Amino acid sequence: MGDVKVAAVPHDLFKLVDWHRHSDRRLIDREFPEAVKGKYSVSYRRLDGREESQSIERIIERHHSAKAFWSRLWSYADRLSTIAARFRLEYDYWHLKGGDPFFVRVYGDIREWSAEDRRSLLKCIMDIFVQYADRVAEHNLAFEGVNELLSEFPADSRVPFTRLKTHHWLTQAIYNNSVF
Repeated sequence: MGDVKVAAVPHDLFKLVDWHRHSDRRLIDREFPEAVKGKYSVSYRRLDGREESQSIERIIERHHSAKAFWSRLWSYADRLSTIAARFRLEYDYWHLKGGDPFFVRVYGDIREWSAEDRRSLLKCIMDIFVQYADRVAEHNLAFEGVNELLSEFPADSRVPFTRLKTHHWLTQAIYNNSVF
C-alpha cells in the first residue's frame, strides 16, 4: 500500500501520543488545533439510504463505543478490521509495559517510534489538518496525507507489521460494505 492513496478516516491517529486512551475526548480536545475543531465531517449512508455525516472528533471518540447504532457499526468494523489484519497472538510487544511502539517492515529495518518521534509526527499530521480545514471539498486529501504519514506506524502491538494506514483503509471498507 506504499503508493496507494487512502482517504479513510484516520480514527486511531492519537495512538501516537496515548495508545491506551487514544479515543478519549479530552485528548482529542487537547491535541486538535482550534483551526481544525469542528471542521472535518465524514459522510455515511444510513440503513434507510439517507446520507448523514459525523465529525471526525466524534468518529475518533466513539469508534470503540457500543452506545449508539452508528457507533456500534463503526466499532464492529474497527474490531473486524483488526482481527482480519493479524494473527491471534497472546503476547504484547510494548503496550502493556509502556515501551516505544515499533513497526516491522516487510522489506527493511524495524522502525521504532520514540516519544519525540511520535510528537513530531503528530505535529506534521495537525499541520495537514490545518492546511485543509477550510477547504471542505479537499478533506479527503487531508485524510490521504495523514494516512500516508501513518504508513509506518503500527496499528497493533501484538503483531506490529500492519500499519495504521492499512487499518484505517480496512475499517472504512468494512464499514462502507452494505453486507456488514
